Amino acid sequence: MKVSFNGYNDNTLTFLCHDALTPGTPVKVSGNGIISVAASGDRFFGVITEASGDIAGVQLSGYFRLPYAGTVAVGFQNLVADTGGKVKAATSGTEVLVVEVDTDTATIGFIRA
Repeated sequence: MKVSFNGYNDNTLTFLCHDALTPGTPVKVSGNGIISVAASGDRFFGVITEASGDIAGVQLSGYFRLPYAGTVAVGFQNLVADTGGKVKAATSGTEVLVVEVDTDTATIGFIRA
């Protein structure tokens, strides 16, 4: 049996967007019901699951797997956005529970309640 965290407490909402957004990109709120790509150092509230035109689905909670920069450890971490759709550890940011760190692929798996 393989360990899997996929599907845990997934919660997705639909937002308007003015940027061309790619699934897997951390985002922030930039206006009334509008999202944009989270810049390096920004606190992010969710991750794009799909985008079409000016509408995007954003996963707000559950299990996420994203590329990371710098050093990230298993356990509770504060994450912020980094360049290129990555995330990185910070002293303040979005608190998550990192459950996997894959140094070979430079990705982490984390749970956000």
